[in-house]
Parts: sequence; structure tokens; C-alpha cells
Amino acid sequence: LDVTQGKLGMGFACGSGDVPALLMGNTLFGGSSNSKLFMNVREKLSLCYYASSLYHRQKGIITVSSGIEFDNFQKAYDEILAQLEAVQKRMEQPWVLGDRSCSLSFCMVDMHCEATESDTVGSLVEQLEFALVQAKKTRSVVRYNQDLVRKLWQRKDLIEIMRRSIKEHRFSVWYQPIYCCHRDIFCSAEALLRLNDYNGVPISPEVFIPLAEGSGIIDDLTWLVVEDACRLLSSGQVPKLESISINLSLQQFLDPNLPACFQKYLTAYQVDPSRIKVEITERFLLHNAAHAQQQFAALSAIGIELYMDDFGTGYSNLSSVLDYPFNFIKVDRSLVQHAPEDQRANLMLSTLISLFHSLDKRLIMEGVETEAQAEYMKRCGADMIQGFYYARPMPEKQLIRFFSEQLPQ
Repeated sequence: LDVTQGKLGMGFACGSGDVPALLMGNTLFGGSSNSKLFMNVREKLSLCYYASSLYHRQKGIITVSSGIEFDNFQKAYDEILAQLEAVQKRMEQPWVLGDRSCSLSFCMVDMHCEATESDTVGSLVEQLEFALVQAKKTRSVVRYNQDLVRKLWQRKDLIEIMRRSIKEHRFSVWYQPIYCCHRDIFCSAEALLRLNDYNGVPISPEVFIPLAEGSGIIDDLTWLVVEDACRLLSSGQVPKLESISINLSLQQFLDPNLPACFQKYLTAYQVDPSRIKVEITERFLLHNAAHAQQQFAALSAIGIELYMDDFGTGYSNLSSVLDYPFNFIKVDRSLVQHAPEDQRANLMLSTLISLFHSLDKRLIMEGVETEAQAEYMKRCGADMIQGFYYARPMPEKQLIRFFSEQLPQ
């Protein structure tokens, strides 16, 4: 990163790229040959840059232009823009090593800004990294502009809102009832976090949960949910609510003290462990299989049942169902939404239900929104159904009323 005093005042211009697909080279070429591939990429890209430096990163390459002398800010930016375009053209071509070739996914950022007195190298690098994250999402070239500046400040503001909201107890836990097909009753619910900004406008969990995970706030939020669920179950206000499921983050799942923390809240509120269910997604298992087995064993030893969440997204590896002690499989709405009109979707769902039942696994069908979908899932033998057709997420008082109005069986 080069910050230079030019005639137009303090300014900077730089470019950054990332090549995560280099990690896949180990599969294509082997470890030794992959190093040669990396050197090949490095050499070719260096030809695209004037007075540039290339640094190896854990997940690819980051290129940072440096040492460009200029007395005209626009001229310097034009030079770097030409370099970035040359890199982009080269990256669109295949990479050859011996008799093999491959294409590498690539994303890139360029920044062209007037630095202010409040800017530091650290703040500029933060802006560059944020822009690179946006580029990775689209696998394209992203230019740092006022729109990205606005998004960065929105991100920082939202993180601050979450930090304050934790201290001020502004987060609330809502619950979505889950219907039991065989018993024709609602017997369970999933705990879900909700947050409004200071103007009362709801902030989507799809927005604040990833930010909480990336900023380290998710740990506090998870235990907030666990405690609220244990308090509700122990209160006796919802006697027909037999259990509550709780989502775990990757950070939480990697914590060796996870089982002890669960036990602390279960003991404090005198809740039977079987009434708390833990939902995790398959990506946790891919991160560290050995650690996953240890955590599963420890949680099962306490008496907590395990749910695989979002089956049907990502890898959806059937071996994960065999290798880990999941009690329930939650089938993602992406597999449910086309039933019963789409015959291929019907075949897949009926086959999955039959297969999982033969493996002694029970299924919760997520995202059921119509009567036709609900009736079809019941005919196929689904164990439980969760979705807007039966109930939307609701605050605690509404949940108490919802369960109290349920007819006795």
C-alpha cells in the first residue's frame, strides 16, 4: 500500500487480488507441483506490474502496488488501473503445468481515494480488506467507491448497535413452533434471535448473524439464547412445549468448554438435557472432523440431542448422516419448495424420507408454506414440519398463547 503526498493533496491508489483456487492445485497437481503452479502465477502476474510486490497469503495471493512515484494523482491511478486490467486479462486464461491445465477463480479490488487527515494505514487496509470481501462474493473486480464506503460504515454502525444491545438487553428471543405429524400436535420450537435498531426498525438475522460471527459477538448471543430457552422451559408457562432447538455457530462448536457451558445453564434452571436440542450445519463437520466427533460425544453424554440443519444445501454429504450421531435431519426449504407440483422433487423427498427412516433418523421438513406441501409431507412420512403454513416465529407471550390454545390430545 503506497500513501504518497501529491500535488492534489494526500492520496493513494492500490490494487489487491485473491486467488483462493490455488488451494485446489494440491488436488489437481499434487503438493510439489502446486508450488510450481504458484510460482508460475507469481511470475506471470509480476510482468503485469510496474515496481510491484507480490505476497503469498494463506488463501492465495494478495498483490499490493508500491513504489510508484507520481506528482499527478489521476496519472498514478490510470497506471494502476492499466495494471489491474492486465492482471484480469491474464487470469481469464488457463494456467498450464506440464501436460495439465486449469482455470483459477479470481477476484480483485482497486482503490482510488483522497485520504483525509483521519486516515491511517490501518484504516486504509481495513477498507481494502472489506472491498476484497465484497469482490470474493461476486468473483469479480470491485472498485472502492462511495457506495462501498457507505456499506463499510453501515457494517461498523451495526456492530456497535449489537455491542450496545447486548449490554442493554435489547436482543429478544422469538420461537417458531414445530408440528409433530404422528401426534398431530405442536410439541417443539426453534429459538431465533431478533433485534431492532434504535429507531425500532427490525434488522434481519441474515444481516446481523454473519456480522456477529465475524466480529466475535456471536458467543454472547448464543448463550443469551440458551439461557432464555432454559428459563422458558423451567418456568412452566408452556407445559405442552417439550423441547427447544438452538443453533450453534462455528466458533461455539470449536469451543472445548461447550458441553460445560450447556451444563451450567441446564443445572441453573433445572432443565432436563433432553429438552434442549442443538442444531449445526454440515460445514462445521468439514472444518475438523475429529473435533466434531469429540463434541458430539460430549453433548450426547449430557443427554442433548443433535440436529443436522439445512440438509440439501452446501455439500449435503450423506456420509455425514452415517458418521455422526444426529437424531434429527432438518431438510432445507430448497428441497421442499417445489413439492408437490414437481414430480422430480417429490421423488427425491420420498426417497430421502424412506432412506433416513431406514437409518433410524427422524426428519423435520423446513420451509413448508402451503397446505398442499404440508399434506404431501405427511403422506410421505415426515416426522415433523416447520414453516409459515403452521406458524411464524413469534415472541414469548404469543408463543404461550399459541400453545395454550392447542386442543388437548
